[in-house]
Amino acid sequence: MKTKSKGEAEADIRKFCDLVMHHAVRVMADSGASTETIIDRLLTVGAAHSVAIQGAANTATAFRIIPKNIEGGALARVEAQFAEIKH
Repeated sequence: MKTKSKGEAEADIRKFCDLVMHHAVRVMADSGASTETIIDRLLTVGAAHSVAIQGAANTATAFRIIPKNIEGGALARVEAQFAEIKH
């Protein structure tokens, strides 16, 4: 049996985390939570966890990078997929 590389193992963990997050978002939405509330809760929990592990300064730096990545097209594929669904 082949041992996974660190990169492969990290990719598997990311996929698992994505599945858990998608499920959580679906449950929140199905329970009546607005998109704004869902985003607020996900970001708040993520930020609190990051502050506890990495500290406030590192968390703030990371959160400043996120909008730049989004504006740079990091989520363009997702936006295009939803545009197709709406049409």
